[in-house]
Amino acid sequence: MNEQKGIIDLTARILSRLLKNARFKEAARIVGNSIDSSSAEKLAQVLAESDLEFFFGLISIIPEIVNANIIFIEAITRKIADLPPLLVERFISTLTGNIQTEKLNLIFRNINKIISEERAKNLFKNAGKIAGEKAGNIFKRASTAG
Repeated sequence: MNEQKGIIDLTARILSRLLKNARFKEAARIVGNSIDSSSAEKLAQVLAESDLEFFFGLISIIPEIVNANIIFIEAITRKIADLPPLLVERFISTLTGNIQTEKLNLIFRNINKIISEERAKNLFKNAGKIAGEKAGNIFKRASTAG
């Protein structure tokens, strides 16, 4: 069966070869350290203020991006769980300190403004009943905290 592969599969196949090259790994580190997340808001403004059809087309892929990241993070955490505990503790503490939890909270507040709590539960039902209940609780907290 000739299954059609997507961009993530292509990236994985290419990286499996490139990661054998020390110069590539150094270049990847440089690029990774150049991610300026603080400019993401400016990028969003440029996209939103340009062409609405393109903008909505672009944001329509957000579920795939989120799902890909969820699967990726789950796979990474599964691998990390097998590492020595002390190494994991030190690594995780540096990671979690860099996550912008305030912005994450604002995402839920903004979603709450866009859709009702009941509709949010329906959107999250594919993630399971518990996830839907948790999403509802998050939206309740976000709406009362604002």
